[in-house]
Amino acid sequence: MGVAGDGAARTGGGLGQSGTRGDRRHQGPGQHVATQGDEPRAEVAEAARLERECAAIVARMEEVTAAEDNLRRLHACALACG
Repeated sequence: MGVAGDGAARTGGGLGQSGTRGDRRHQGPGQHVATQGDEPRAEVAEAARLERECAAIVARMEEVTAAEDNLRRLHACALACG
C-alpha cells in the first residue's frame, strides 16, 4: 500500500500503480479528464459557436446598413424639399 499523498488510497494501487485501469486518468467524483475523443467534439462545438456569432454580426451589419440607407434617403428628401 502507498503512503498518503501518492494517490494510492484514491486509485487502489501503490506507488506508480493506479489499480486495475493501468493509467492515471482516474479522477474523483465530479471531475472530468479530457480524453482524445473530447478534443474534436470541443472543436466542433467551438466552430459552431463561432459560426453563430459570425451570423449574428453579419445580421447586425445588415441592419445598420439598412438604417444608414434610410438616413441617406431622408437627408436627400429633406434637402430636396428645402
